[in-house]
Order: sequence, then C-alpha cells, then structure tokens
Amino acid sequence: MKKKIYEIIIIIILIGLVIGFLFVYKNQIKSIKVQKDFTVFCDFENQDSIGEFITSNNNYKLSNGIASSKIKFDGKQSLYIPSWQTYQNILVLKNLGPTNVVTISFLRHESSKIAVVAEGINNSSFYHMTKESYRTYENGWEEVILKFNCGRDFDDEIKLYFYNVNKKNSYIDNFNLEVNAKEYYPEYKDQEPLLIYIEEPELDKIKTKREEALQKGVLRTEEDSWVNALIFGNNKMMRAKIRLKGDWLDHLKGEKWSFRIKLNEDSWKGMRVFSIQSPIVRGFMNEWIIHKTCKDHDILTTRYGFVPIYLNGKPLGLYSYEEHFQKELIESSKRREGPIIKFCETDFWDFTLNKIPNGYTYMTSVIEPFSESKILKDSVKLQQFLIASNLLDMFRNKKALASDIFDVKKMAKFVALANSRNCFHALAWHNIRYYYNPVLCRLEPIAFDMFAGPNEYSTSNPFSPMLTDSAKFKVVHSICFLSTDSIFIKEYLKQLKYFTYENTYWNIIKQYQNEYYKYDSLNKIEFMPYYYDTVQFETTFNKIDSLLPAFLDSLKSESYKNRLKKLSLKPFYTKGLIKPLIYGNKYVKCYKQSEQKILIKSFLQYDINIIGFGENNKMTESYNKTIYNNNAGVIKNEIISINENLNNYDEIFFKIKNHDTIFISKIIPYPAPTTYNPRNDIAKNATDISKYINHDKKEVHFSGNISFNNHIYTPIGYTVIFDEGTNIDITNNAAFIINSNVIAEGTKENPIKIYSSDKTANGFTILQAESKSILKNVCFDNLNTLNYMGWALTGAVTFYEADVEFYDCNFTNNHCEDMLNTIRSNFYLENCIIENTFGDSHDSDFCTGTLYNCTFNNNGNDAIDFSTSDAIINNCKINGAVDKGISVGENTKAKIINLTISDVNIGIASKDLSHADVDKCIINNATYGFLILQKKPEFGPATITANNCSLNEVWTESLIEKNSILILNGKTIKGKKNKLKALFYE
Repeated sequence: MKKKIYEIIIIIILIGLVIGFLFVYKNQIKSIKVQKDFTVFCDFENQDSIGEFITSNNNYKLSNGIASSKIKFDGKQSLYIPSWQTYQNILVLKNLGPTNVVTISFLRHESSKIAVVAEGINNSSFYHMTKESYRTYENGWEEVILKFNCGRDFDDEIKLYFYNVNKKNSYIDNFNLEVNAKEYYPEYKDQEPLLIYIEEPELDKIKTKREEALQKGVLRTEEDSWVNALIFGNNKMMRAKIRLKGDWLDHLKGEKWSFRIKLNEDSWKGMRVFSIQSPIVRGFMNEWIIHKTCKDHDILTTRYGFVPIYLNGKPLGLYSYEEHFQKELIESSKRREGPIIKFCETDFWDFTLNKIPNGYTYMTSVIEPFSESKILKDSVKLQQFLIASNLLDMFRNKKALASDIFDVKKMAKFVALANSRNCFHALAWHNIRYYYNPVLCRLEPIAFDMFAGPNEYSTSNPFSPMLTDSAKFKVVHSICFLSTDSIFIKEYLKQLKYFTYENTYWNIIKQYQNEYYKYDSLNKIEFMPYYYDTVQFETTFNKIDSLLPAFLDSLKSESYKNRLKKLSLKPFYTKGLIKPLIYGNKYVKCYKQSEQKILIKSFLQYDINIIGFGENNKMTESYNKTIYNNNAGVIKNEIISINENLNNYDEIFFKIKNHDTIFISKIIPYPAPTTYNPRNDIAKNATDISKYINHDKKEVHFSGNISFNNHIYTPIGYTVIFDEGTNIDITNNAAFIINSNVIAEGTKENPIKIYSSDKTANGFTILQAESKSILKNVCFDNLNTLNYMGWALTGAVTFYEADVEFYDCNFTNNHCEDMLNTIRSNFYLENCIIENTFGDSHDSDFCTGTLYNCTFNNNGNDAIDFSTSDAIINNCKINGAVDKGISVGENTKAKIINLTISDVNIGIASKDLSHADVDKCIINNATYGFLILQKKPEFGPATITANNCSLNEVWTESLIEKNSILILNGKTIKGKKNKLKALFYE
C-alpha cells in the first residue's frame, strides 16, 4: 500500500513538473541566437607574395596553391589541383573546444570528386571527411558540405585539407568556413512539438549508455537500456519508456540523440512504439517522399514525418519520427495482424564492432520475430512465425521461387521502387523487415531506412544488386535470385517501367507539393546550408532507360539463367568463415525443438563437443556429445535429447574438438526453420483438376454433382466457373482454394450448392482475384474454415483482395469464427440470407461495400462486424444475435438505413474512431440499444448519429464512454463512463 501511495506521489510530482514546463514553453522561452565565433570565405581571386590565398578574415589565409583561370565558377580564377597532387592543405584551426561546431562548404567542378578532410593534428582518430555533393548546378559545378561537432573532451588542433580521391585535374571555388560556439537548435514555434521529460537520475542512465557507445564505436541496447519518461503531444500527457536508438554513432552526435519511445497505455499519431532521430540520418526529404510513394502504392512502410522535440524544456530542433515494427503498423496499413520478422543483427554488429568483415552473417543469422515474448506465449502466433521463418529461410537459401515465398506484386513493387529511386540501402539483408500475411501464407517486405546514404550499392548498372556479378551478393544475398521466377520478373518489369516513366519522383513532389515545401522549409531552418538534390534520380532514370534493353536480353539468355540457377546449388563455403576458432559461438546455432530436444546447426567444418547447459554464462548441467562435421561446405544439423527440461536453461556450452576454448551459444527458444510451407503443400498435393481446365480460355469449369475429399487448388489467373445446378461436396478436411475470380450463376429453380456433408470442409477461399466475382443463387452450407498445418483463416467463405457481388445467396450452418469474411475487397450483397452461424455472420475488414435487403437469423456472435471499412447497410433485418446486431470499429464509416434489429445483447456498437450514421432503425428486445467506446489506444473515441429510431423493450438505451457521443433523435448524449473496454472485452 505504501509503495502504491509513493508511486502516485511521484506521478503527481512529474505531472506538475511537466505542466510547469508547458507553461514555460508557451509563454517564456526566448529565441536562441546563433553564437558565431568566426567565418572564413575565400574565392581564390587574390594571393599574397608567397602564394597563400587571401580570405575575408584577416586572421586566416589559405595555404598556397595553384590558381587557374581556365575553369572557374565565378570571378577570374579558381584553385587548381593537378591529377598528380593527392592532397592540398587548406588551413589549421586552433583554440577550438568540445562545444564548437564547424561547417565547411565549397564548390568543385564535376570533372573531379575532391573530398574535404578535417583531421586532428595530435590525435589522428579525430577524422571527418566527405566527398558527396549536396547540390549540383547546371553549369557543371557541385557544392560539398562537411559539418561536425568537435566532440567531448576535444583538446587538439585541426588541419583541413582537400583530398584528390580520383587523382584527376580538379577545380575548387568559393570555399567557406563557419565556426559556431555551440550547436544551434531552432524552436519551430508555429509547429506542434513533442515534449519529453526525463528525471535526472533516469537521464544519467541514458548518458552512461551513450558514453559506452562512444567508447565502443557502436550502440548496443539491452532491456536495461529503457528508462521512464513522460511525453506530451496531441494535447495529452502520456507515460512512456525511452532509450537511445541507432547503431552507428551518427545517432548520438552532439546533443541531438536518437531515441526509441514506447508508450505505456496511449498512442501518438496512431503509434504506440516509435523512434525519433535527426532528419540527416534518413536523407532529409528523401525518406519522406519514399514513404509517401509506398503508402500510395500499398507497399508496407512505417509512418514517418517531422516534429520539433523538446527534452526537459530544452529545444533540440527538428526530428523525424518513424514508427516501430508493431501490430499498429500492420493494421493501419489495412492488413490482418501477423508476425514481423527479420534477420538477427547481433553477430553482424559484433563483427562490425571488431572491424572484421561480416558478410557470412547473412547465412548464419537467426531469423527472429519482433515482440518475441508475446509470440512465444500464443500458440497461433508462434505457428505463424514458424511458417514465416521457413519462408524467409527458403529465400535466403534459394530453395523456392519468389512466387512461392512472397506476395509477388508487393515484393516486385518494393524492389522496383528501390531500383528506380536509388535507395538500395533498403535492400541490404540486415535492413529489410518482413510481414507474414496470415491470410496469404506469404511474406511482404516493409520499406524502411531507405536513404541512409545517397549512393548505396549504386554502380553503372541501375539494377544492382539484381544483376550484379559482385561476389558479395552472390554469396550473401538472394535478391538476384528473384530473377529466376518468371512470375516475379514479369511483375517487376511492369513496376520498374511504371516507377521510372510514369510515377516519377517529380510527379510525387508535385502531388504533395504543399506538404513537401512545408517540410523542406522546416529542414532548411536548422540544416542550412541544406539542398534537396534530385540529380541522382535523373541519373538513375537515364541509366534505366539506356540499359533496360540489355536487361531484357539477359533475361532471355540461357547463360544468364543458368548462372542464376547455379546460385541455389552453390554450397556454403565454410572455409570462408571469419576466425572460427575465435568466434565459434557465431557459427553454432541451437534451436529448442521441444522441451527435451535441441537442434544443433553447425556451420563449422570442425567436430564440436557439447559439454553442458546452463544460464547466465554458468554451466549447471554436464553433457557429452560430439557433433561430427569434417565436410567443408556442409551445414550440419543434428538433434540431441537431454533428460532435463530445456526451459531450465538458455545457453549451451561446447568446444571445438582438439581446442580448449569453451564457447557459449544462446538457446533459441523456438524450432529451427525448415522448407515446409502449408500453402505450397496444399498446392503440390491438391486434387488433379486438369479435366476441368480449359487452358485456351484460362478457365476452370465445374458442372454437375462433384465430390472432393482432397484439396482443390486452382491455377492463378484462371476464372473458376460453376454452372447452374452444380453441387460440390467437400469432405475429409479438404480445402477449396481459388486464386482468381469466380462466376457462379445459379437460378432460383436450379441453384448452385457448395457444402460439406461431413461438416469438415476447410473453407471456400478466394485469394487476390484480378477480376470481380459474381455469385447468384449459391448456397454455402456446413462449411468450416481453412485450418491446415498452421495456415488458419476465420471464414467459412473468404474473399481476400477479391471484389465480389452476391445476389440471392444463402450462407448457413458454418462451424468457424465467421460465416462470410471479406478482406481488402469491394463487396455487394443483395437479397442474401445468413443464418445459424457459429460466430459472426458477416465480418468485413478493410473493405468498401453494401448490404441491401439482407436477412441475418440466429447469429452466434455479431450479425455484422465491420473494421476499418466504409459500408452501407440498407433495408436489412437482424433476428437474434448472441452479442451485437451491428458492430463498427477501427475507423469504420457506416450508413445504416431502414434496419430492424431484434433479440440481441447490443443493438449497434461503435468503437475506435468509428461513426455510424443511422436512419429509421428499430431495436427490439435488447440489453443495450447503443454502445460507444474506445477499445484500442491507437485510435480514439467513437460516435453514432441515430435519427427516426425507436427502441422497444431495451433494458439500457445507451452506454457511452467518456469523450464518445451519441446523437439520438436530435438529442446529444455525451459519454460519462470510464473504461468500458474492461466491461465488454476483458
């Protein structure tokens, strides 16, 4: 009790401090002025008697050099650096301290790639260099900018010099040096900021972590990296956890550090976990434009934008915010919740930290999920993750075609976009995150971290790494292997041409010009001189245009095809592993197959001796087992059993035979990936339906009375036709999966019936149909849902990304969660009856559609349940629902007209930013007439407007949560209840 009181007091104190800070922020903060020590400008027009160049600052001259009038930006001459000269001194900076910020800019002629270097005289580890241009002029000159903080404990002099990287005749003009007393962060008072408050003891922990990272050269975060914080944004106070984020030290420069923020019970801009970082680490406006493009083209990506940040009352300038990989990302992108996975980067960064080549970590890296602890506690989510892991491992090892692993259209869009926009950084194996789509049993890439550098992997070949001959990509990457799949390459070429010639970079800028110029201006306030360079995109487009014919020819070349196919046969070259006798634990992975079985995956060409198990680097259980592997190029997989329960251990101890070093490897708490995939399994072992297929017409044609006791899996792009009077009996747990549109036109006298006489059918599922399906006078009866080896849906009848119209159809007697489940589709139902359902009758997610003159009888849960949809419900009747007559949630907009609801628990429910516009509704015999609440923190309150409505024998007219509103027959009723979620959903 005392502890609880203490916590409450602390919270009150923190809130008081933050409120005080808000007052200061809004009323008392004065503008911070830039404190400039000095500037030095030189146009190379004048030299003294010993050849030194005269500058605008009497205290500084630039080192003597060669002046040239042959090529200059303006004036009479420029600085000339001949091809034989590698270095050209500039000047020496003295009397600088830790807080000083130095900005250097100059113009160089495009014929060279002169770099500018700042190096410590007494400490050569102080080193800053850039050769990248920030702006290109039409007259063939480029501007280069180098900006750096002197850094903590700085006590040195700095020599500045030009570095002739390409050793070409080079020309320099308009050199400018600016030294500021300290970093300047503007306040952006006209922009709503995000305010962060961290108590000093907690902030000290963060500072300690930063110091550790600066000493190691890379940031490594653990569970104890998180500290408590209060966040204020969107006019609300939120409790949060916060830590440093980022791998490289560019995330920790000066006082502008990058953070990961995890809100406890709230959301900000729909996000519960997100990062903030300097816009410079994401390429300023480059990342923002790419995110806009991805959102417009249904490529999964994080939410991304710009916001001013204040930490404990101090302005830190403009930050970019970026959503983390949680279910909110998936659901906001109109996808069913599913695991997000990646390759573990731990070994990669360990090698990087030790400055050791790390390419082989792609092959040895463990595939891991985000939110691992939650997934391990949920058997359904765990099974989904294991399938996802199998798919990604097959991609890495080139064991399946792209179309058997990915949602082809979305993967093709992603790779084509990366190629057309010169953002290959997103294709690096340790940068890509993948979403497992549980409906499709396929992976989708998540576009993320696209612009860490403007020229990542960029070569003269714009399809790099798709076509690269680089040994690096042959060995450690699988992107090039996508070309072996004709289905993928056809879609890829279509998308590449689209993003290159139609959806150009400039079209996107024009489309979003108001937002673009706003955020571009905000960046320029802090990061001047800052220029948004689009020349690289013009260059990339020109390369694609010139080399596309050669690419198309190569795809037809047998030698090219054979070269790619050989990649899948190439053995893993174990002799190329980095110092295996020192880093043996990097090359032995241990997977928990069950509570008493563990799979040892050894990438070593040596025998290893398993000597025990334990935890916290202490061996507590001895063991003796030798894993033999003397065959170089073979990855050894061996399952061993122990008498003890593996839940008691998280580490395995082993030695490499004939060596004394004891290695410790973490036990991965889930089984190792395999090559199994349930969708591919169904497709491979499905019923032979060749006699029903007309390849000329690209049709699958069913007629008469047919029984299937094994799976039916139709080819992609083949319309499936059911003749009137056709009866399909699906038994023995068989699934009926259609990969195109359906035409099933029965008549009232001669309907079509799709049913399961033994009630076991694994659903009737339509996936990603290019054309609209039409079903008339079809009866679906006694169906269960697809549930096969971890591939599980919820609907007896499911339409996913498949537009459909139903007329005079009956859906009866299902044995699963949803009778009809429409997902990411446009639907229309007229004169349909759905009755005797086990759960929800019509569940619609991420759809637009209409229900007209439909009847719902004896509903096992909700009659109608719509999420993130736009729907019209007109002239319908609902008779009997165990839970809700109509439920609209997660930002659904529903127009409900001429509705009768009888014998239900709740008449109409609206939740999570949804709105139901109801006219002429009768609710009879219900516990609650209207229920309005917020269920998920990433959304908000909900509303219902109901006119011309009557309620008869309703126990409670309405139950409304605080901030939600009901307008009933012209009367506004504001919510007063708190946390109704706990009453109805917990």
